[in-house]
Parts: sequence; C-alpha cells; structure tokens
Amino acid sequence: MADNAALRDAAIANVFERNPFVQLLGIGLQERTMSEVTLRMPFRPVLCNTAGVHHGGAIGSFIDTAGAVAVWNTHDFTKGKRMATLAMTTQYVGVAPGKDLLASARCTKRGRGVAFVHVLVVDTEGVLIADALGTYRLSD
Repeated sequence: MADNAALRDAAIANVFERNPFVQLLGIGLQERTMSEVTLRMPFRPVLCNTAGVHHGGAIGSFIDTAGAVAVWNTHDFTKGKRMATLAMTTQYVGVAPGKDLLASARCTKRGRGVAFVHVLVVDTEGVLIADALGTYRLSD
C-alpha cells in the first residue's frame, strides 16, 4: 500500500489533472509547504461579472478548491479517501480588476471525520480580496 505522502501527492495532483471545473477556472498550484498551500487563478474576462471584475462565484469556487487542497495536504488517508464540502463562509472585501488571484489555505483543525480550513484570497500585490472559512467531511 502506498504511504500517506504518496497518497497526498496523488490526491492533490488529481484536483488539477482530473477536475474539469478546476481546469475551466485555470486554477494551479503555486506553492505547497507542510502547513499551507497557495493556489493561483489567472484573470480571465470569461470569469468576470458585468463590472469587469472576478465574479463572486468564481472566487467562491477558487476558495473551495484551495480549502480542499489544504485538507488533502495534511490528510491521513487511513482515515478516509473521499471529501465533501459541508459549509463555507466568505467575506468579500475587495476587487482586483485585471489581476490574478492567490488563495492561501491552511487546515486549522481536524476532527474524526471533519476538517476546518481558513483561506485568504489576495491579488498579486497582496491586497485582500476575500477571507473564508470552510468545513469539509472526510469519509471512505
């Protein structure tokens, strides 16, 4: 059986390689440490609202993806191999016209079958765009 590190690597790669919606959004892994992941979503006019800034739904999906990757990044795969988003609370605090977005996510607490994540979204100049909390269910 593969070790947890290999399973984590495969699960994270799978998010970007096999998820058509993540590919549609153009989300990619920017950086990964033991405690945090940073993803990038490029600015694309097709992901904007009528004001020409990132649509809140695109940002929300970006946050959810970052949260899921943060959970996989520190997950013990003997405790489950499937994940679902249970809840997400997002405060939208800024806009970033024409700029890529970066989402930094950290798993802050784990229970037996639930993980909690904090995600910050900034533009490429470090201006805060959104602050979010996510709750994820883990199961076999």
